[in-house]
Amino acid sequence: MTVEDAGLETSVLRAVTSSEVEEYEYLRSKEQILKGASPVGFVTSPTSTKKCDFAVFDYATDYVYEGQLLTVNHNNTKAIGLVSNLFAATRGATTDVLNYFSSLYGEIPHLDQNMRFGELRLYGIPASPGVRRLSHPPKPCSPIFVANREDYEALFRDPERDGEYYPVGKIRETDYPVDLDASAVLRLGVGIFARIGMGKSVTTAANIVGMDSLKQKINVIVWDHTGEYATSNLDRLCSNFQVMSSRELPVVPTEAKDIVKTLGLDVLPSQARKAVEVAADIFVMDFTCGAAELSPDCFMSYVNQWLDEFYKKDGSISAWSSAIRRRVKILGGHIFTGGSVEQYNMIWKRVAGNILVIDASSDPLDARQAKIGTIADLILRNRYPIHLVIDEAKNYLPEMGGSYGQITVGKPYLCSGKITSLSEEGRKFGANLTIINQRISRISKTVFSNLSTLFCGCLTAANDMRAIEDYTDFPEIQKILPRLGVGEFLIAGMATPLKDPLCVSIEKGDIQLGYGGATVFELHKSFAERNGG
Repeated sequence: MTVEDAGLETSVLRAVTSSEVEEYEYLRSKEQILKGASPVGFVTSPTSTKKCDFAVFDYATDYVYEGQLLTVNHNNTKAIGLVSNLFAATRGATTDVLNYFSSLYGEIPHLDQNMRFGELRLYGIPASPGVRRLSHPPKPCSPIFVANREDYEALFRDPERDGEYYPVGKIRETDYPVDLDASAVLRLGVGIFARIGMGKSVTTAANIVGMDSLKQKINVIVWDHTGEYATSNLDRLCSNFQVMSSRELPVVPTEAKDIVKTLGLDVLPSQARKAVEVAADIFVMDFTCGAAELSPDCFMSYVNQWLDEFYKKDGSISAWSSAIRRRVKILGGHIFTGGSVEQYNMIWKRVAGNILVIDASSDPLDARQAKIGTIADLILRNRYPIHLVIDEAKNYLPEMGGSYGQITVGKPYLCSGKITSLSEEGRKFGANLTIINQRISRISKTVFSNLSTLFCGCLTAANDMRAIEDYTDFPEIQKILPRLGVGEFLIAGMATPLKDPLCVSIEKGDIQLGYGGATVFELHKSFAERNGG
């Protein structure tokens, strides 16, 4: 049988096993291709142990896509990698391939196929879990296969840590499950980012359902900015799930600067401002230990004491006291409500061993910011091992640098510093964050840099894609992100043993979000009927 008669597939096999030339008929059924029994292409020119170029057979074009995992036969074992680029179909083969066959057989075979070409980002050899890095690049013409179930299981699960993983989805266009390391999620921080309508909330809910399925007890607070988790069917899908309203919590100050800034007292002349700042510091310390009431009169008694200390020589105490009291009356209505820090103890009781959703949708924005700031501060002060999930994070952790500093809303200073501190220090005692947002560039760079796992859906803004590229050290990712569909995410980081980006279809299952899963038309109809339309 000649090289031409055997066809390209047999030629590739003979190139790989040139010491034992044998005929082989590859099965080409979809089932065999997806099981990894039939090759979808071959290596054209290895670049390094981290990247190689490859060609795709014409019959396998429909089964190879960007973001897919493929395996390469390498020194009698498998190396696994991610398709990072695919180019248009080209008739015939590259010069590298033709030269290789010519040197092997003394002739140039007739490669009569329309082949696409691509780049494969090589991760390494599956090592149960994770990968071992390659010591040598794969040889030219090494066959390439679709990764099968055994390959994925070798990547994602450590047999010695059974029960510490939960499923979140499947490898895109396969039925192979992807499991996340729950300890990395709970302790090291997660970010979920994608354009509007691309599946961030469903991804968050899938993580909630997955964490609930763990055998170990966990403590998770979900700060529900819009109420879509509180009004979902997660209570029926999770066995350890509770809901409360943020209205049950008072706005309480945990830092003196929050009071001073909220009341607008930071614009006072230096001497008066200093008196107020000292008074606020002592007031907050006494309040947090139960020695002071959260009332205007109590606060003013501290202020007057220090105004007397600073102004007793010129006799202008009463004028400053009256001016500050007016500010307290006008701007302090939501601060001096008589609440106490002890009222937050209801949270710790409800979240113990549970997933607690706090519906914040009925509070004004500045109250939401103050309350989640208090929660983050108390978690950090008391070293509670609690994972805090924050939806619509731009309202609580805005990037204040550059042009974005001009478009912040509410009073994010009431919470951003406290949440940032939790992201920096919480891992030491088992606490951390999951933040969800449309734009990465709208989020505090400090918090983003502390995230150890990213879920990245469809993103098109250049700033966002650059941030992901810098995070992953994966330049090709900018070509993959804009092409992801609804519910498709690249997952990268410590929650997967692979660490490098992996394309996953999030499993929605029976999850229904957004006020019981109502359609937009049902929501509009309900509003119209309530208002006589």
